[in-house]
Amino acid sequence: MTGLQIKDVILAPGNGAFFYDDQAAIRSGATQDGFVYVGEPETPGFNSIRIPTSSFSIGLVLADETIVWGDMMNVQYSGAGGRDPVFENVANCGGSQHGDTVGTDSGDRGALSSGVSR
Repeated sequence: MTGLQIKDVILAPGNGAFFYDDQAAIRSGATQDGFVYVGEPETPGFNSIRIPTSSFSIGLVLADETIVWGDMMNVQYSGAGGRDPVFENVANCGGSQHGDTVGTDSGDRGALSSGVSR
C-alpha cells in the first residue's frame, strides 16, 4: 500500500489526563492534603510533588491538506527507578527537527522514524 506524501509537520504541546507524582518525595513522607501533596519536590523536573501530565502532539499535513494527528505521553513515575525525567512538552516542541520528514511518503516507516528527532 502506498502512503500519502507529507507536506509539513506541526508540533504542539498538550496536557495529559492525569498527573505525575514525585515518588521520592512521597516515599520521604510528603503528606496528602486533599488532591495535592504538602512539601517540597525531590526529583529533578518537578516544581511541586504532583504536577499535570504533559503530552506532545504531532500533526502530519498531507499533500491533500488533510492533517492527521498523533499524541505521545511520557512514562508513569517520571524520574523514579531510572526512568526518564519529567517530559517538558513546550521545550521539546521548540527543539524538534523534522525537515527530513517533509516530502516523505507516509508509508515509509523507516524514513519517518529517523526523520523526527530532538
